[in-house]
Amino acid sequence: DVWALSFVSNGQTGYKRCQGDCDRNSDCEAGLICYQRSQGDWAVDGCEGDADNIEDKSVDFCILPPTPEPTEPPVAPPPSVSLSPSIQPVPTPPTANECPTGPATYHPGD
Repeated sequence: DVWALSFVSNGQTGYKRCQGDCDRNSDCEAGLICYQRSQGDWAVDGCEGDADNIEDKSVDFCILPPTPEPTEPPVAPPPSVSLSPSIQPVPTPPTANECPTGPATYHPGD
């Protein structure tokens, strides 16, 4: 949507987007803020037109509040590595000296 700058009057309330002359946020419709221009600040964010064309250079306009810049979410440190209770380290198989003689099968945990 394109919104043209518009001077309505001074001392009223209920100004719509890009209308003025507001003096405080409560002068604007809900969801808008009163953009207080400074001398030489002719462009008004979100509004089309040049505020320099408004006869009274001190006219302030109702605008949408600026959208904050997105911030990167904090990066969590990597989780520490831990074994769950159901995962156990793999046992080291016995060496030749530890093997019983004769046909036998190694069973972990024995």
